[in-house]
Amino acid sequence: MDTALDIFRLMMRDEIAPELRRMGFKGSGQSFILPSETHWVLLGFQKSRASNAEFVLFTVNVTAVSKRTWIEARSERSYVPERPSPNSNYGPWAWQQRIGHLLPDRQDKWWTVDIRASMESVKVEVLEEVLDAIRTYALPAIEQQVAQSLGKAESTSGDIREHWGTKGFAPCSTRRIRLERASSIAT
Repeated sequence: MDTALDIFRLMMRDEIAPELRRMGFKGSGQSFILPSETHWVLLGFQKSRASNAEFVLFTVNVTAVSKRTWIEARSERSYVPERPSPNSNYGPWAWQQRIGHLLPDRQDKWWTVDIRASMESVKVEVLEEVLDAIRTYALPAIEQQVAQSLGKAESTSGDIREHWGTKGFAPCSTRRIRLERASSIAT
């Protein structure tokens, strides 16, 4: 018999990870990065300590911080690692949010993978909702944070594929994510 953790791992590997890759992310397990020359952009899937064999509670952490800011922070703070982890909190100089705070009700959001639920209901009630939250709320919030850190009130040219040089980007919604081209940014 599979545990809730087994179902969670399968959902991450077989459903969520491939969809995130279609959005341009790289990674596996519970940590994903959107490649960029100028920014660390990460998604982290955090399991609750309350999770057990019967159910897994999880949320998504979103991080966007300029690499220049990260290097400066490392020079001032010896505890800052070479690259950020999406499930660690570093302080106000790194933009980090739980995805629930990006949703319309701005409340912390944890999804449940329950061993008693059918795989179909997990797909409908959990998987689709998580991916929609990433597409509809996390990506635009990332776009806004990157644009702000680049000194742009509003991005006006290029899309996320151009900014990050991601090949094969296929957004799952009709909304296009717009960003300034990294090549036009003086470092």
